[in-house]
Amino acid sequence: MVRLIRASETNRNDAEIFAGLVHSCRYAGLLEASMAAHEESRRLDPKLPTSIPWTLLARTEYEKLSVLDREESTEFDMEPQILALALLGRREEGRRLLDQQESQNLPEVLRAVTGWVRPFLDRDLRAVRDAVEKALPALYERWPAAAVSAVRSARHCGEAAELLAELADGDLSVVSGDGTLDVSRMREFSSPRQRNLLRRWLTVRGLELPDARRTQSILDNVLGARRDRRAEVRWPGGSAGSSVSTPRLSLI
Repeated sequence: MVRLIRASETNRNDAEIFAGLVHSCRYAGLLEASMAAHEESRRLDPKLPTSIPWTLLARTEYEKLSVLDREESTEFDMEPQILALALLGRREEGRRLLDQQESQNLPEVLRAVTGWVRPFLDRDLRAVRDAVEKALPALYERWPAAAVSAVRSARHCGEAAELLAELADGDLSVVSGDGTLDVSRMREFSSPRQRNLLRRWLTVRGLELPDARRTQSILDNVLGARRDRRAEVRWPGGSAGSSVSTPRLSLI
């Protein structure tokens, strides 16, 4: 990383140096610097991909990562976007993206080391651990330093999913009752917390989750609705809204 920083000081117009800094800064835990390096690389060469998806994943910016332009990431870096979709509860979208990746002519070693992604989408953490352990020999042989990173990434994703569910369950205990959500109490939470709560509520009730646009529409139209107006949002898996007489979010 030090060599790249020194090189950037004398070659300020070399986009590849900044693309390398995206990776090395993230490995050093300097996530803000990694983001800044990506922006500078894109400014110098908008067509040069970087490993920015992994930085966004490390920063838990799942919404931003889920809609990231594929041109901004490296060739085989679909995994962060797939994991972000899983952590957002949009597992079917993640599976479709994974199917798309697996349909490509990937090197065998890459197929081996990404075998943990599908069980993660299926919420089978035991299978995730088994897949990671199975992939370790190939990782050590091809990328000696990558094995530690892959194991750490899998562990962090599992912990993040558990923490998000735990946070949502705590919030649900405050705002839910009679199968509905108290809109006035939900307004007290931040937007990411509202989305996390809403996804958890729908998951617990066994419904297919809406996409990011409709999720935000539920929050904007229902939580932001005037008290004298009825609000409703529909998606393929269901519909939700609030009535004039009852300022609570309910399934319709």
